[in-house]
Amino acid sequence: MMKFFRRLLILTVITGAAVGFYFYGEKRLWPPPDLKTIDVVGIIEAPEVNITSRISGRIAELGLVEGDSVKRGQVVCRIEDVDLRNQLERAKADLERARVDLADAERTEKRDRHLIEQAVISQKEYDDAVTKVGQARAGVASAIANLRFYTDQLTDTRIVAPVDGVIVNKALEVGEWVTPGTTILTVDDLSYVWARVDVQETDLPSLSVGQPAIVTLPTHPPSVFSGRIMAIGQEGEFATEHDVRRGRQDIRTFYIKVRVLQPEGVAKPGMTAEVAFARHDGTAAVSSNPHRSPE
Repeated sequence: MMKFFRRLLILTVITGAAVGFYFYGEKRLWPPPDLKTIDVVGIIEAPEVNITSRISGRIAELGLVEGDSVKRGQVVCRIEDVDLRNQLERAKADLERARVDLADAERTEKRDRHLIEQAVISQKEYDDAVTKVGQARAGVASAIANLRFYTDQLTDTRIVAPVDGVIVNKALEVGEWVTPGTTILTVDDLSYVWARVDVQETDLPSLSVGQPAIVTLPTHPPSVFSGRIMAIGQEGEFATEHDVRRGRQDIRTFYIKVRVLQPEGVAKPGMTAEVAFARHDGTAAVSSNPHRSPE
């Protein structure tokens, strides 16, 4: 009998300890989620720009590497231009010759105009002189267009960065042949980054474009920034769970893009981002982290 009561006492103590630990953990160790916010995890993204060439040629200079920063308008690559310079000089000479031909044709037309007035030459001879003037003028226009073409081609041998950013991919090297449209470098514009997250369709009524958010990067210490919803997906994507209790279909997700308002390039593409949105009936707390950018 004593053994029975001893075992009962031990079982009661263990059960009481387990219940106490559960309630303590529920409040201290694993508190319930804050129902005033929608907390999701996503990834940092940024506009990605592929720098290409407008002309074909062999790369003469390409000193940048992945991780280098570039400024808009900075020359990032040069293509060999010897052949184009020679063609440009020939185009200049062709233009001068076309202008000389035009001047000669205009002098002939002026002389023949006086002669036909005196009935010295036939109408056909004068008409031929007028035709040569028109042909000479067309030749000048063609030579000017050819000169502009090679001038533009020569300018295009200097490839410049279209945006401020960081090089994330270097596809070609010096000495390789590049063709129009072929990617030479890829640049991420870090001045305009966003966090892409997926939220359940049940949370969509609490979200709208322009709504503020808090974006946290899990760095040491964590970096916290203000954010603002810039886009909401219009089509459901993958399912997160089955809501079979109420006989509904799978709960779908919709992507949300949150613009990260940062004073400097702390957030980089590929980083994990924790995003908190305030529900309509609550307000998310704003951290006073020094990295946070003012709205």
